[in-house]
Amino acid sequence: MDPKTVLAVLMNKKVASGMTAGTHGSTFGGNPLACSIGTAALKVIEDEELCENSEKMGKYFREKIELHALSQNIKEVRGIGLLNAIEFNTAQQANNFVQKMLEKRVLTKSTRNTSVRITPPLTITKPQMTTLINKILKVLRTI
Repeated sequence: MDPKTVLAVLMNKKVASGMTAGTHGSTFGGNPLACSIGTAALKVIEDEELCENSEKMGKYFREKIELHALSQNIKEVRGIGLLNAIEFNTAQQANNFVQKMLEKRVLTKSTRNTSVRITPPLTITKPQMTTLINKILKVLRTI
């Protein structure tokens, strides 16, 4: 991104009405260091094609897990990019999965009782994703 790029925040009248003097402030918000860090982070995302990697690795993840989902009593595998979820039939299955993944040193998050969120980093490589998928499939066979 060009450092001269102008950024803006858009809002409707209802939201803007809450932005009165003194209600929105920050000691460090918008300072040169924070802006430089934000710009550098966006440059890394762009230069390393992390959005493209997210789409590709997320699709790979869902395809591999879905192949085994029906045989493991999983309701659904869903996601976009690297924000994925496995929907189990029961909360107990979801909780067991989360615990067993933790034992395999993989952090997952149970949400809405029967869903488990799996969100690998944007920088994940195909070999790392394959390792994750293999761990998931091994755990799925035990619950």
